[in-house]
Amino acid sequence: MYSLNRILTITLAIVAIIAISLTVYIIEENVTNSYNSEISYEITKLPIAYDYSCDTNDTAINVVLSNKGTKDVADFTVSVTNPVCVSAVPDSLPSIFNQSSTLRFTVYSNDVNGTITVAGNYTLVSISF
Repeated sequence: MYSLNRILTITLAIVAIIAISLTVYIIEENVTNSYNSEISYEITKLPIAYDYSCDTNDTAINVVLSNKGTKDVADFTVSVTNPVCVSAVPDSLPSIFNQSSTLRFTVYSNDVNGTITVAGNYTLVSISF
């Protein structure tokens, strides 16, 4: 027969797994319900151009982001994979992406294909180019 310690250990492990799974599910649902379905984007990939300051061929991507939600995105950041050596993402982007607003900017990468990541509170959008 099973000892009481073994039964309690198994029970505790099951409860811990359920609690962690439920927490992850709740956080994921809050993120999805808060912003993901309401942050939209359009990208236009420009032809590859030579960058003399970095001595590389660079890809420029025009990005249009729209916050169609009812909440502001605080701690707003944008990053790109394989960024160029200088000014890959504009410094002029706001730290808060206001509700019902649109941002237009250009990012630069050394790679032909990559990812632009838009992040902030309850926000994570990955844009493949």
